[in-house]
Amino acid sequence: MNDTIKLLSEKLALPESTIRNAIGVLLNLLREKTPAAEFEKFVHLVPGAAELVSQVPAAASGATGGLLGMLGGQAADIAKATAALQQAGVPADKIMPLVTEFFAKAREAAGPEAIDGLSRSFPILKTLLKS
Repeated sequence: MNDTIKLLSEKLALPESTIRNAIGVLLNLLREKTPAAEFEKFVHLVPGAAELVSQVPAAASGATGGLLGMLGGQAADIAKATAALQQAGVPADKIMPLVTEFFAKAREAAGPEAIDGLSRSFPILKTLLKS
């Protein structure tokens, strides 16, 4: 995970601490939106992911409220993820590159089957990865 964090930090010109927090947000979102067995399989296949998840409070990705709570479905998921990533210090124009690059690296480590399993439970992931 440290190599991925360093790579993303350099590629996106963001501090490693910001990238670490952002990946924590993404992992927590997956933890909230996918079956526990699929999520556990994924984090144990991606080196360092399980450790990172254990360091980030579960509420970190759901720290937004107000109008976002009234949205439903994929629109709410995108809005919540975007807001949480911005709270973690990721500028709006770097969110998609971060998400795309992180999941590309995760796919390399975990294999396409693990990502596909998550995508079946959390369809917005498939949509985001096609962007």
